[in-house]
Amino acid sequence: MLAKVLSQALLSDAEYTKTIKNRRNLSILGVMLGIIVIVIASLWKPSGELEFASFLKGVYMGTGAGLVIIGAFDVYKKMKLLKNPEQLKRSKIQEKDERQALIGMKTSASTLMIMMGLEYFALLLSGMFNSTVFFTLLAVLVVLLVVMIGCKTYYSRRI
Repeated sequence: MLAKVLSQALLSDAEYTKTIKNRRNLSILGVMLGIIVIVIASLWKPSGELEFASFLKGVYMGTGAGLVIIGAFDVYKKMKLLKNPEQLKRSKIQEKDERQALIGMKTSASTLMIMMGLEYFALLLSGMFNSTVFFTLLAVLVVLLVVMIGCKTYYSRRI
């Protein structure tokens, strides 16, 4: 019995280490994506058709740089975490903390509802000024609602 309990504990530590490695790999992928975006944006020659092409080039360069910086910082954090078993154990305990999970769920739910309300308000205002913006916001709101319903259906069957 004791061996089974200990093997389960070791398995969960190994699974958590694997999870951290997967997250590190995703961060590396983010860094590579950021570099690709920066290269494409720097090689891009805006045509005269887009009025704000130079603005878009700056946005793409900035988001690419953001991906590289945030991804590199996260890779560094994950590598440091993987090298220190004590810190890895503390991180696992903190991540499994029910209070933190509840705070995260409530934060996400509140943010979703507030953003949907703000988007609906923007949708109403944009309808008075520009139909393209109105229909874009309407499409985003519909997709958001469909994803929310899909997630609710998925989790109600899974949990």
